[in-house]
Amino acid sequence: MRRLLCLFLILVAGCAAPSRESLSSFREGLSAVQKESREVFLDVNRTARKAQISRVGTLTMLKESDVSPALDPASLAQWNRALEALSAYASALEILADPKSGDGVEESVGKLGRRIEAMGPGTDELTKAVAGLGGFLTRSVAGHAAREAMLDADPHVRDVLTRMADMIGDGPEAGGVRTTVWAAWTLFADEARKGFPESASHEKHVIAQTYASRLESRDEADAALAAVRRALLDLADAHTAASQGRTIDAERMVAFLRKQVAHAAKIFKDTGGDK
Repeated sequence: MRRLLCLFLILVAGCAAPSRESLSSFREGLSAVQKESREVFLDVNRTARKAQISRVGTLTMLKESDVSPALDPASLAQWNRALEALSAYASALEILADPKSGDGVEESVGKLGRRIEAMGPGTDELTKAVAGLGGFLTRSVAGHAAREAMLDADPHVRDVLTRMADMIGDGPEAGGVRTTVWAAWTLFADEARKGFPESASHEKHVIAQTYASRLESRDEADAALAAVRRALLDLADAHTAASQGRTIDAERMVAFLRKQVAHAAKIFKDTGGDK
């Protein structure tokens, strides 16, 4: 199947090997997602904590679960392991693409594959996908050029990035981080309208403005997370493009990804308080 794909690529794109620039762009895209998503997730937990604290007046007893983070340490660890695995994979590609790699290339790549496999084991789908990528590097890269490795690894890379996108969620009601954040902001907004029926007219205007502001922040926070999800899927497309020798397309896609994720982080930080 791979040979048929390569033959097709020879016809449409010359089956060009991925350039060092495209590999560097892929790594830079991973770095951008890693850096900016860390900031986004910190703000996710701050938002959830703010919503929780806003409702403590309605509680008769305060428990740890009432002020727990929206994103638990285990989920964050899964996310970080996936990014580390993809970075190790990118390192393996750069070793394969380096003409100075010499006879030790297979051993070096194998070590990276075993390192990725060691990031498991686990029962969640993301960890399984990461282990699959590590297993591919460990077993299948021997004798491969960088282009061939990328072509064969592409389904594994796409699987990992798609699982990460699934962690973010395809919408506020689809599960994942977006559902958690949407619920937190909804709770925070609902707290603003308490006492509205019995308030004086001028007070109702203030309550309405605060309520509307928090709903707007909820929408912007969701849009920021949607941008992170889109960036992950774009990164999967960038990998596919690079594996097919479409260097310019990959570079442009990753450049857009960097702007997209950075913009998402800024939007989320800007929604940290009432407008």
